Amino acid sequence: MTTTQSRLSNGLRVVSHEMPHLGTVALGVWVASGARHEAASEHGISHLLEHMAFKGTSRRSARDIAEEIEQVGADLNAATSLDTTCYYARVLKDDVGVALDILADIIQNPLYSEDELEREREVILQEIASTRDSPDDTVYDMFQEAAFPDQPLGRPILGTPESVTSFSADDLRVFLRSRYRAGSMVLSAAGNISHETLVKAAEKLFGGLPSGESPKAVPAIYVGGPRVSSRSFEQAHVVLGYRGLSYSDPAFYTTQVYSGLLGAGLVLLDLFVGLGPRRYGLALGACIDRTGIPEGACGRHSS
Repeated sequence: MTTTQSRLSNGLRVVSHEMPHLGTVALGVWVASGARHEAASEHGISHLLEHMAFKGTSRRSARDIAEEIEQVGADLNAATSLDTTCYYARVLKDDVGVALDILADIIQNPLYSEDELEREREVILQEIASTRDSPDDTVYDMFQEAAFPDQPLGRPILGTPESVTSFSADDLRVFLRSRYRAGSMVLSAAGNISHETLVKAAEKLFGGLPSGESPKAVPAIYVGGPRVSSRSFEQAHVVLGYRGLSYSDPAFYTTQVYSGLLGAGLVLLDLFVGLGPRRYGLALGACIDRTGIPEGACGRHSS
């Protein structure tokens, strides 16, 4: 796969992979700002900020955003991770301009009205409650906390009920100005779009982003250790994790292949069949995966 990369004068990186045989384009903006970039007093603000991006701008109401993207049959969404927040869309090739304009608008011109903020707080509080009721989610949160205790990487992305309800619109604006800087953002697209067209649109729509890079995250220190929940569940969920390779290490891709062989191949199948309900009834499921961070990935075996 051949990609083309440019950088605007404000530092925004523009990356594309032209696929002229397709009738669609997938594109998005990736921001080097996630849960690990939050201070303790900001726990969960990245996720709330992402939610609020769709709740109205100085040019569009929340309904306008939804209707405009649906009128062209496109898909618009966002996600917050430990390292990044991304806003992305999938559109027909002739509607790229619509998607780019909306993405630029929701990232640069959010309103953060108090009514919408209150509604979105409630949505996230329900997400947090749902997660706490799910042993699958709880066991991974406990694993992350054990791996990186008393560090941003060890905190759940969603935040806590106390932190989420404490954020004001001004808190969101301050965080946005600090973290969403062009030098720490990437606009990428793959599909039926030329790099020249993408760069021209980026200069028009994203050229006003503040230049420079956002503050770097504090390096994480892997600790590890046992964590056991005192809550009672119908099933036992077990995660065994360990420190792995950084995703910038060339050998990281070898660990991906290794994880795939174990997690999706006959080895795991034999494990599940051997322990599963048909033989011993000891396991209802098993999986192997890894998460990548700059300091070192975490391999995880769960059942």
